[in-house]
Amino acid sequence: MPQPKAPVRVEAPAPALPAWSYWESVEVPFAEGGKPFELPVDLAELGRTAGAATRWTAAPNALREAVLRHGFAVTRPSRPEARLGDFYVSLRDDRVAWVLTLDTLFFLTHLALDRALADVDALRIAPALATMLRRLELRLTAESRGARADMAPSYFVARGIVGVALALLQPDYVAPRELGPLVDGERVRVLTHAGIAGSPWLGVPLDYSAMSPRGAADRDEAHAGWFRAVAWLEGAALALDGSGEGMARSSVDVGTARVHARAALLLARLLDYDVEAEAAGAWDRVERAGELLVGDPDDPTPRDLSLAAAAQKLDLRNGDWFSNVAMVDRVRHAVSRAREARVDDGSLASIAPPSGMDPMWPIGRLAPGFRLVGPRLTPDGELLQALVFPLVGALTGRPPPAITPDGVRERVRALPSALDVAAWLGSAEARAQVHAAHDDAYAHYTETLDRLRLARPPEDSLERHRTPYLSMLDALETWLRPSVGDRVQPGAPTAEGRARKAAVALAAWTELRHDATAMSRVQVLDLRLAPPTIEDSTVPVFVEPHPEAIAKLLALVRQTERALLGSGTLPKNAPAVAVLDEVDDLLWTALGVAVHEAADRAVPPALTQAMVAFPAQIRALEAALAGSGAVEVPLVADVHTDRRSGQALEEAIGRVDELWTVMREPETHRLWLAVGASIPHVELVQPMAQRSSDAAWRARIAAEGDPPPDSLEESYRVKPQ
Repeated sequence: MPQPKAPVRVEAPAPALPAWSYWESVEVPFAEGGKPFELPVDLAELGRTAGAATRWTAAPNALREAVLRHGFAVTRPSRPEARLGDFYVSLRDDRVAWVLTLDTLFFLTHLALDRALADVDALRIAPALATMLRRLELRLTAESRGARADMAPSYFVARGIVGVALALLQPDYVAPRELGPLVDGERVRVLTHAGIAGSPWLGVPLDYSAMSPRGAADRDEAHAGWFRAVAWLEGAALALDGSGEGMARSSVDVGTARVHARAALLLARLLDYDVEAEAAGAWDRVERAGELLVGDPDDPTPRDLSLAAAAQKLDLRNGDWFSNVAMVDRVRHAVSRAREARVDDGSLASIAPPSGMDPMWPIGRLAPGFRLVGPRLTPDGELLQALVFPLVGALTGRPPPAITPDGVRERVRALPSALDVAAWLGSAEARAQVHAAHDDAYAHYTETLDRLRLARPPEDSLERHRTPYLSMLDALETWLRPSVGDRVQPGAPTAEGRARKAAVALAAWTELRHDATAMSRVQVLDLRLAPPTIEDSTVPVFVEPHPEAIAKLLALVRQTERALLGSGTLPKNAPAVAVLDEVDDLLWTALGVAVHEAADRAVPPALTQAMVAFPAQIRALEAALAGSGAVEVPLVADVHTDRRSGQALEEAIGRVDELWTVMREPETHRLWLAVGASIPHVELVQPMAQRSSDAAWRARIAAEGDPPPDSLEESYRVKPQ
């Protein structure tokens, strides 16, 4: 008689190295520049190529005067370009001296991150999510048949979380008969993005408008389905505390919280390797990718629930105790205290007073909830939440800020601003703009901003590089600081130059927030990059000399590639690896030129020749990625919502503007009029149900033209004739 085979045991994978393990800083050789540049510029000393001379003659007086007075100015071209490659090729072909701006280098870095995340979505997250959901559905359905009466509601909730995700993901999915009506109802609410509404299934409010496709996810129904499924899993929170429990004010009663907590325990149990290895491995792959690239989740996860149970000396693998109210209460309270949510996404109805401040209200606690796949917590997201009501406090006696025509609540700071982020990263000009608008006239604004700024990890700390997302925030902060190149760059040390730095930083931050939107990209499978071309230099070419910021971007691109390959998240032949390598090469060349410019040393011929090829290289990269839609500069990202007014704050960037600037040739000190790309930042307040995708934003620009950029540009922007 044959012996029965031993069960196959699947071990949990060893802990993965965090992303900061793959960070290596790129050192910038320090060299004092030459004679500091003095303003205003003498027109007689300003060299102009043939193409630049033609443009100078045709330019309005205000533009010429601004360039001579400040050393630079920004204006809108008569025919705005949506792609950087086309923009720079046109300058080359028109024989205009050109400068590679930090706007361009930030966007190229964003493009590399976008492609890396597109491959992670397609090759890692999508297969793992599909496996996890199918295994959970199978196991929950089987287990629910023999469930006790007190556990039946929790099985119903847990199966619903999974069933709705599958219904959004697979158009042909047929829910079990007992789940069908509620699954169909939730699917309709998601498809119609009905705003914040009560979920009959969960008994809590959810922000269904946040589940409408964004980024490039509205390209087709398949991509839209993936976006909606992940957005549902991120938004469908299970309550851990009920009304009157803990410090938060939740509208969920204690009975509902217990049903939800048991549902969370059922899901967490099936994501244990000893219970359901296939589902556990799939969930772990999804979670590790998020932690590696963006950061930790904002809400308790299945892993947190397992740890909380173990701390109470309870084994999550044995579900017999789930019926014990006292044991469930101990675990749900323990996990809700262990991880405190920082960002309010409209779920679980965390209650805040409608106006004024009541000292009896605990400020700063959101109702704790469990997510199967949680949204990520980032320090800038925490900042935006901390600078709105009620955390920011009551309006003080100073004049109130202007009320926007979009209906944002009067006398309450209902929405933050991108200027808050720039001020937090060190821009005095952004902070002055907030103050001038009286948008800091709240009791705790200054205190909170200063506290969170001081909470930034020290310079050169590895904590700044725990993820590529944090490394980009560090690069933005570096860009806002003075540079060794400021001595040789006209206008850089001036108030106008610092204002431009803040505006560039906000455009780059918008790109970063866009990158962090899950499942919002289209993968390019057949990536063919053209080999670099050798071209002769017919006009002077420059790089905006801030080598410290360029070095941070180069290190970030390398960190991303090392982390993805070293962790096994992507294979070496993934399309994104080629894009990361190409952008690495472009940044390395730009850094070399910027270092020589900052040191006032002649740029070696080999570097100059590599620079001359930049327009063709960027255009070739854009051509290879054209099918993804990622190379079009205009994009939009959702960053915050105010559920009481039904308003969403969106950050966007528009088509490429022209930066007219004076560049000084190293060693010879000859001055040249050069033109480079300037990417305008725009802040939008819209109804939550009308959140924009990239395609919708680009269509709006095509129909209405580019909207006015933010107020930071007022001091150096010149209207075209």
